[in-house]
Amino acid sequence: MAKLSDQLRYFINKKITEDANWRDIRVVLSGHEVPGEGEHKIMEYIRLSRAQPDYNPNVRHCLYGLDADLVMLGLLSHDPHFCLLREEVKFGPATKKKGGGRLSICYIFR
Repeated sequence: MAKLSDQLRYFINKKITEDANWRDIRVVLSGHEVPGEGEHKIMEYIRLSRAQPDYNPNVRHCLYGLDADLVMLGLLSHDPHFCLLREEVKFGPATKKKGGGRLSICYIFR
């Protein structure tokens, strides 16, 4: 995990330095050295951001994952612009086609 975090930091720094499309965005990397599940760390970041006086209530959040608790976390966020991306999971005989999973989008409306 330490190697992965190092590579991600390198990639992010390289993109921000060399790619103009990355210069005006804020990238937050919470690696293995910060305890907790990824989706819970993301939700904590969103909660802390909302508490800031300059928070834009029209910011949009999109979270990807297969965990069932993502729906509950999205609902608990009370954020008006929140969507979840999930892959369709099929049980049964394995399919021979790679990459055959479909993404489904779940919008949480308020």
